[in-house]
Amino acid sequence: MEIIYRFLSFVLWILSAESVIDISPYKKLLLDLHNDCRRDVKASNMQKLDWSPLLEEEASRWADNCHFQIQRIGNGENLAMHTANQGLEDLLEEGFNMWNNGREEYKYGNKLSSRTGHYTQLIWADTSKVGCGMTRCPVLLMKNGVTVKDAWFLVCFYNPPGNVFGKNPYIVGNSCKKCTDGQRCDNGLCEASLNKNQFFHLNSRNTFAPIVDKNIHSSQENVCFDISPQCELWTEMCFDRRYAFDLFTLCRKTCGFCHISSCVDSRDTSSCKYWQQFGYCTNSLYAEFMSKNCAKTCKFC
Repeated sequence: MEIIYRFLSFVLWILSAESVIDISPYKKLLLDLHNDCRRDVKASNMQKLDWSPLLEEEASRWADNCHFQIQRIGNGENLAMHTANQGLEDLLEEGFNMWNNGREEYKYGNKLSSRTGHYTQLIWADTSKVGCGMTRCPVLLMKNGVTVKDAWFLVCFYNPPGNVFGKNPYIVGNSCKKCTDGQRCDNGLCEASLNKNQFFHLNSRNTFAPIVDKNIHSSQENVCFDISPQCELWTEMCFDRRYAFDLFTLCRKTCGFCHISSCVDSRDTSSCKYWQQFGYCTNSLYAEFMSKNCAKTCKFC
């Protein structure tokens, strides 16, 4: 079995967060930094990275923990910190450069190492999604108990993860030579060329909704709930094929991906109102139950 041998640019984590930064204005910068780095590699199978709102949400939540620890749930990870008083764009570029500096030591064919693992995640050919979050925290708590005040934390998660033990990051060769069927070459990177209609269909509200596997999503078919508080920031991304499946999970209500057939409370209204006053309508733990039983009271339709 292949063991994912993931390396992190370990950061200092903060005990309590001041604020999670809205990364949306810097999404293009981060994507360009990543993809330009990947284009510099002479690889025949290098995938172009797309932004993942799901990974962004996860990275933002992880950064907001502000405590030094490793996530260990299967994503590729690159984490960085800085205490300088600089603009966010400069801080993001410096954080990225911390990871990219590993290129000076990495030689193709060498074993993975902690000194180059941040860089090899950046150039891992099979990785196709990235999402980042950033937090500014007043107190930085290190693993050994040392604290640093007023630090910025950048967290980027990747999927599929890189740094798989026993594998090289990419296949050497002419750019795009080993792109798969359905892909086109975008300046040296393999990119999906499927059109929107292959990902969407018209639903009963005459709006596009993602085509989903009914065997996976049948239990959630009537759920109409936003999990992420950032959905309003992502409304323009709802019908972009690159983000559709992430937003189907995170922002089903905002994006209009709901499939509720009628607007009624299937349970008695008094019970629904009782649950409503205790916050069940806006708690993701009860999203499926409340959507099926109290859609009208919760204003899910």
